[in-house]
Amino acid sequence: SEPEVRAIVDYVSTIFPEAQRKANPETDLDTPYPETSNGVFFDIHSFGEFIIWPWGHEERNTGNDNGIEGLVNKFQHFNGYDYSGPFNGFLYPASGATDDWAYGILGAASTTLELGNAFYQNCNYFENTILPDNLPVLTYAAKVSKAPYSITKGPDIMSIILSSTTVTDSVTIGVVASDSAMSSGNHPTSQQGVASILVFVDVHPYDIPSPTGIATSGDFQGAASASGTLVLDTSGLSPGTHTIYVHATDTDGYTGPVTAASFVKEDTEPVTTVPTPVPTTAPTPMPTGLPTVQPTPLPSSAPTPQPTTISLTPQPTPPPSNPICQDKAGVFLVEILGTEHDCSWLANNMVRFDFLCQLVDVAYVCPSTCNHCGTFGLDVV
Repeated sequence: SEPEVRAIVDYVSTIFPEAQRKANPETDLDTPYPETSNGVFFDIHSFGEFIIWPWGHEERNTGNDNGIEGLVNKFQHFNGYDYSGPFNGFLYPASGATDDWAYGILGAASTTLELGNAFYQNCNYFENTILPDNLPVLTYAAKVSKAPYSITKGPDIMSIILSSTTVTDSVTIGVVASDSAMSSGNHPTSQQGVASILVFVDVHPYDIPSPTGIATSGDFQGAASASGTLVLDTSGLSPGTHTIYVHATDTDGYTGPVTAASFVKEDTEPVTTVPTPVPTTAPTPMPTGLPTVQPTPLPSSAPTPQPTTISLTPQPTPPPSNPICQDKAGVFLVEILGTEHDCSWLANNMVRFDFLCQLVDVAYVCPSTCNHCGTFGLDVV
């Protein structure tokens, strides 16, 4: 009823596609939206550290409860908040909530985040706890927003490891995918096996009508987590930066979100150089007819030096020792947060961010924290 609320409603209504909306949303409360529906909507409040989802006006499941709860489970992996949805931590009825409206009228996968533990939150707590806990939630929502009721049910790409970020003729790509690792509540949609992992070169699979990726080889035998490997021929690529996009599909046919990595193709064209000619100078002729005077050598009284013989006893060469394994002082970029961190931060957050150790650049900076001393030939003290 307030002007500012009406302004928000009018604006949000322009974002989500009209074609996915119901003709009679109030009478079709239990009818699910298609799994191809677009968009994720957040109503962000303080405080309580809860994740709330529809319906909120009464304790009643939506037609898309399976997909929304699957999405909420992924969010909870990052922020660790408590559930507060129908028959799963429901607190109390609240009419007129915007997440009910965004789901019921627009068809968007909608949730409310109750951030932090105080209404007027301390800035230090916000920067050091709320932000790093919830920025990955927003990033993940963006990755699945094309079809959140469907994509969230598929496997997540946990890591992409390249044999090198600078390549010439080929690069080996190692991928780890999991249907269950990021579902903290063991939701039913996250208990399927990984059926395939596909790689797309320089084209996002959402940007083409019928994407055909390059299959990785791996042991896809129905396990919830699996690894795939691909040796990519890069000889035909142009010099410069190239991006690979990776997604995985589970045994129920659900394809998870896309994750990207990049490498640089070196310019291997030979450089042709033209030698610079060296100028020649003709010798200046000496005048003739002058007598030549030869110097008379002086007698030498110095004794003729005698050769000195030195006997060397070979000494054994000590075996080389490896450097001591310790974390470096540098920082690394955590792309899902959009911020740089050091090994001390990683050591304090291994419960949620241990998967970063599967990235070569992170393991190189933090070999001790990541337990990768042997990978880089380092000795443990």
